Amino acid sequence: MKQILLLLILSTLDIACCMAKIKVVERSAKKMPMWVNTTQTNYIITSAITEDIEKAKNECMDNVRKYIIDAVAQNVQAFSKSSIKQESVNEGITQFLDKYSYTSQTQSANIPYLTGISASKVEDFYWEKRLDTKTDEISYLYCIKYPFPALELKKLISAFKKYDEEMNAKLVALENDYVEIKSVEQINNAVSNLGLLENYFFDKVRKNTASTLRQNYRQLYEQIGIREVSNEPGACILALTLRGNDIQVSQRPALKSETLAQLQAVQDSVSWKIFYDYSTCDSDEENVATVSFHIGGRVLRHQFFVDVDQDKIQMFPCKEVYLTAVCQDSLLTSIVMRMNLNVGQMKPLKIYSITLVVPGLDKPIIIEKIFPINSKGMQTIETTIPVNIVVLESQYGRRNLLKGHLEVLDGKNNIHRVDFSLPFKANW
Repeated sequence: MKQILLLLILSTLDIACCMAKIKVVERSAKKMPMWVNTTQTNYIITSAITEDIEKAKNECMDNVRKYIIDAVAQNVQAFSKSSIKQESVNEGITQFLDKYSYTSQTQSANIPYLTGISASKVEDFYWEKRLDTKTDEISYLYCIKYPFPALELKKLISAFKKYDEEMNAKLVALENDYVEIKSVEQINNAVSNLGLLENYFFDKVRKNTASTLRQNYRQLYEQIGIREVSNEPGACILALTLRGNDIQVSQRPALKSETLAQLQAVQDSVSWKIFYDYSTCDSDEENVATVSFHIGGRVLRHQFFVDVDQDKIQMFPCKEVYLTAVCQDSLLTSIVMRMNLNVGQMKPLKIYSITLVVPGLDKPIIIEKIFPINSKGMQTIETTIPVNIVVLESQYGRRNLLKGHLEVLDGKNNIHRVDFSLPFKANW
């Protein structure tokens, strides 16, 4: 069918030449070869007419690619390992390959199974320089005879199937990897690779799957938080968290502070240790540092506060915070909080205020109540907060991160602030 179309095109061009009174002023051979305007087994014979001989030559090579692409499209069958319906595959392949039928030479060459198509393989060629005697316009006819045996077609079909299976395997792997994310770079690579897969897949089933999965990976950026692992004098350890698990990030954070000096970030496995000098800090000042990561087109910031007298107390919230409440529509009442503390000293302390910033709520939870701490080691505090808070986004069944701080009195009635960021579970 394609060969018949080529012959019709050539015949039409010859008729047009006669009507336009075309005169051949120069040619590559004394006579036009017998193969021009014919079809031959195991060959692709094609031609082009343009105002420039090199352009005509390139168009001939593009015609060869179009012919081969169509030949592959007509012969490729459904893949045994694919769950896609036969009709979807055949229709999709044609659409996919047709997309390349009108691309430039460079773009076509990027298709893996077409990289072997080269002008150096042309077996014979013929060209004419033509003059339109009515308009005095010059044009060039270029014809080529390109070998394309049946064995070569089989090889190309095999290469197409192999490449498609590789691309399908990449999609399956990215679907499986989505369940367990270990690093920000894994998300970055997945977003990039899925963009390539979405552009490649010719059937709606896999194209839509790649597109949806790419959106899901991109949404992970918004779910990443920063957890404060510890903040001891001179060093604060931070970790990025996703779905309640720490993840790696190789990008070095930006550090800024008005009072802390010699800020330095050092990576330690999945966490970052922020060293600082607080020797010149005043205890009456708000000594705070900002840590920033540029992730997925957004800036993720975390502030940690430094109590220059914090060596006088050793108290660290740890593990998970549990929150339950009476839920009526989007209103929470009688919230019960349960929190674990690791106390490292025997000195009596008093927690007189707890602030929790919980994702999905319209305002922070503030607990103003005295919690005496008289012993060392792991302890649990539990209290009911009689407040009314509106739920903006449900957290039920999700592992997320909340931030907050304790205000603690030591034995001399000095106030100390203990900041924390912990995973939590809620019943709303």
